[in-house]
Amino acid sequence: MDVQYEIPNINFPEADKDAWLQKIILDMKGKKLPQDFMSEVEGMVIDPFQTIREVGENFLPLDRLFDETKTGIFIDITNDAEDNKTILSYLEKGASTLYLDIKKSVQPAVLFENIHLEYLFVCIKTEDKTMSDAFQKYFDTSLEDKSLQTYIILNDKCVYPSKTEVYAVDISTSVINPFTQILEKAGSDIKKERPLRCIFLFEAGKNFLLTVASLRAFRILWENLVSELGFEGDIPLVVGVLPKVEVLSDEPNQALIEWTYMALSGILGNTDMIFSLVHAGYTGHNYGKTAFLAQQILLEEGKIGQVKDPLAGSLFVEQATQKIAIKVWDTII
Repeated sequence: MDVQYEIPNINFPEADKDAWLQKIILDMKGKKLPQDFMSEVEGMVIDPFQTIREVGENFLPLDRLFDETKTGIFIDITNDAEDNKTILSYLEKGASTLYLDIKKSVQPAVLFENIHLEYLFVCIKTEDKTMSDAFQKYFDTSLEDKSLQTYIILNDKCVYPSKTEVYAVDISTSVINPFTQILEKAGSDIKKERPLRCIFLFEAGKNFLLTVASLRAFRILWENLVSELGFEGDIPLVVGVLPKVEVLSDEPNQALIEWTYMALSGILGNTDMIFSLVHAGYTGHNYGKTAFLAQQILLEEGKIGQVKDPLAGSLFVEQATQKIAIKVWDTII
């Protein structure tokens, strides 16, 4: 017999904020006042004592392009045969996205031997036009459907496939200015030629909750932007997150801890893709596989990658999200 489980409807009594604050002051024995707990981030005051009445009750989860967060690797490509083995080893462990920075001349056919690109999200970055042409020729002949999930970025400009824009955004230390600048640029690009989709690759720092709120705010800002330009819902947004290398600790174990919660902030921020650093050259120590497995645990065992917008309704996150979105939007318009 099937047993039906129902979640009970619990109605918590509404908190009296004044009484709540008085209790906090009493508990602290007068050492701190409520205003001492306020935090200011980029000119925005975040109030940790908000009640649900103050922020409203409409916590609708934000949407993302993919049904669940995709896992991937970010790797410098210097040797096609050796890097092919590395990529295959990560694909066997569950990677589904590749962000490959081509540092030396390589043969695409060797680099992608035994790799089925039609099932992956692949972003190729290079500053060498010869390499860009070689990868484009390879993709044109090997991908019958000219997969829109395979991209080539030449000198920070997407050259394959057409009508796709890719942007790199550093939000490791600040959010307002980077968001303002990149959205203004995206708006200008959209006006010139409406792209099929836009991809934003964010470098995240160690401010956990602010990163979550920032990524959530960016989706709201994006919907506002494309709606303002007359393309509401017609230009999909793809968000990828990878850790900012320079902010990671020099101590390997500490760096792994930092990378893990940076990855978690990306997942909880409703990202489509999250990349693990692979080679030791990025940080001076090699923890790529351990970091990737930590990512897999968060997504596979924690299941948070299968839930859209897991922190929707958090009073702090909703407040920070709203303030970031309003401040950036007011600056843009």
